[in-house]
Amino acid sequence: ALAHVSTDGDPGNVLASKMDPELLEQDKAVELVLSPGDISIHHPYTLHGSEPNTSEIWRKGGSIQYLPATTRVNDDNWPSLFFFRGRPVEGVNQYLDIPAYLEGEHMAFAGCEDWKGG
Repeated sequence: ALAHVSTDGDPGNVLASKMDPELLEQDKAVELVLSPGDISIHHPYTLHGSEPNTSEIWRKGGSIQYLPATTRVNDDNWPSLFFFRGRPVEGVNQYLDIPAYLEGEHMAFAGCEDWKGG
């Protein structure tokens, strides 16, 4: 993995960091222009970045990691540890309930009615 260099003095703020340009292969870079509502999905080790968002509309990011049920998450307060399929391994993790879709609170999506819970 390539190290990040802080641009604001806070080494923990990866959003205010950059890569050493000497380590990058700019000739292999691919520009991907997204339209409003589009998403980019890539491996977490894929080098990526963007210009600052100067619009009045939020730019949001998210991260999803899929782990085998045998992987122990050692932070008991992890806010989003969900079990989606298969069988959990007894005593490894304590999983949260999968969140329900709340009409009027969450943005509607195809199939959202199936996520209302009960």
